[in-house]
Amino acid sequence: MGKASREISRSRDANPARPFFRKVWRSLFRLHLWLGTAIVAYIFVVSLSGCIVLFEHELYRFFSPDPEVVSLGRQRLSVAELMQAALAQYPHDRVVGVWDRKVSADVIAELWLEGEGGLQQRLFHPYSGEDVGNARPFNLQALGFVRDAHMNLLSGRLGRVVNGIGSVAIVLLSLSGAILWLGKRSRLPSGRPTVDLKESARKFHRRAGVWMIIFAAVWGVTGTIFAFPWLVQSLVGTGSSGQAIFEGLYVVHSGSAGGWPTKAIWATSGVLTSLLALTGVMGWRRRAPKPLVDV
Repeated sequence: MGKASREISRSRDANPARPFFRKVWRSLFRLHLWLGTAIVAYIFVVSLSGCIVLFEHELYRFFSPDPEVVSLGRQRLSVAELMQAALAQYPHDRVVGVWDRKVSADVIAELWLEGEGGLQQRLFHPYSGEDVGNARPFNLQALGFVRDAHMNLLSGRLGRVVNGIGSVAIVLLSLSGAILWLGKRSRLPSGRPTVDLKESARKFHRRAGVWMIIFAAVWGVTGTIFAFPWLVQSLVGTGSSGQAIFEGLYVVHSGSAGGWPTKAIWATSGVLTSLLALTGVMGWRRRAPKPLVDV
């Protein structure tokens, strides 16, 4: 080491601010590491379920039963006649609801029956009163399960609160990741293939993570507001302006305004977010990398 280099090194070591910023840097790295490790399962659930919920309307139409309805010159049955036909086929149940449901051929009748086996939703032919199938087959039940997992973590109000806390954690994770990426000094050697799985995971996490920072921050902020709506309602109230804000936030959160192209980008980002959580755990390291610029 030359004399000039030694002088620069001594001047840096003499800088009293340098230990402070290194301590902040290590604390930020530990926050990102432990926070990401703690919520990796949560990220998997909300990211992958969100990819499915993005296409909920399309999937609902695709999986919805669509029986053929032929009138054969008969009159549509009244509500009372439909209820009588349903009770004739399910004598141990009672009808708790009668609804119209649009299918390709006509408007069919959906009846809710409650009995010893619980609540069941059945479709009835509007002209003959014949039971034509389950109104909520397994595919639609699975779709509702995924939606509840995304919004409430299958735990009702408590799950919504946990979802809000997880959203705040995602915001902190994205912000700390952005700062660490901007100041990170360690780089993989250029021109050399990476054969170590752990180092490959770090490389993917670093390179893909920078593109996901905006998505994660937006999803975290909007998810927090959806979980705790009073944060917005206390400022703008519950009137038309508040409703408009929530509708706008939903559009941003779901990417529903841009149609299929936007939804495809949002879904791809959701999958990448899950992969980031996985590679973050795979590339777990004990020590923080040094910042790019020594203070």
